[in-house]
Amino acid sequence: MTRRGVPQATDRSARGSAGTLADESGPMNMPKIPASAVVLRVIAILGMGLTFAAAVLLIVAAEWVLAGILSAAFFPFMGVMYFVDRLWLAAIDPNDG
Repeated sequence: MTRRGVPQATDRSARGSAGTLADESGPMNMPKIPASAVVLRVIAILGMGLTFAAAVLLIVAAEWVLAGILSAAFFPFMGVMYFVDRLWLAAIDPNDG
């Protein structure tokens, strides 16, 4: 046993192919995130980041109309992020929220 109470294998025969303990009862029991939620979250983060950065650059360049359009384009990506978070929470625990 280690200080944190996690068993530690002393030889390589008790470890799996990736060097982890064969007993998977530890913190690996996390629920799986659907692949679609991960892809949508990445798209939402990239979209929010790019539209915000471009809007700031256009504000600095005094291109007010394009900056306003890109500022408005930020919010659908934020809506996708909200939707994905709600979808992910519902998939993990249907009794929550």
